[in-house]
Amino acid sequence: MKKLIIAQNRALFLLVLCLITAPGIAEAIEANALLSIYEKLNVRETCRQLGFSSCKFVIKDSDEENAYVTGDGNIYIYTRLLRNVTSEDELAFIIAHELGHLAYGHPKRRQEDVGWIALGNLIAQVFVEKNDTKMLIDSMSNAITSCYTRNQEREADLYAIESLCNAGYDPLKAIN
Repeated sequence: MKKLIIAQNRALFLLVLCLITAPGIAEAIEANALLSIYEKLNVRETCRQLGFSSCKFVIKDSDEENAYVTGDGNIYIYTRLLRNVTSEDELAFIIAHELGHLAYGHPKRRQEDVGWIALGNLIAQVFVEKNDTKMLIDSMSNAITSCYTRNQEREADLYAIESLCNAGYDPLKAIN
């Protein structure tokens, strides 16, 4: 089971979460926790306001501890992260943080950066013959496209804190 797409259908949502929580996922994160977060953070309405017809949680089976959002509104959460989350507040922060990236348009800006980097790589390949220089350019472009800036992360964190307060979560309990 590589990934499960969880739509807004409540029954499917609970069924799929029960399947992934069976072996290995921490008991603290139950099917109702994700559903509760989805409702308290008002994910459906938030996504509509941001111009998305829907936002989905995508649970990916991975040993990597990560979560991220794509430009189409899908929030990816890796199973290892779910295993290590200790409270609903903590998971709510993670989801709200990813929604913050969407709210500020970070995925779109990253896609624009990728275009400029691709152009820079093309120019470098034309003018630069040395393998060392090309490796440096490739490394730099990978570093730029693989993460958000500190300012973007700060914006997403502030959005998450405000969202948690509005939804009745305790941002201090989200820190782990």
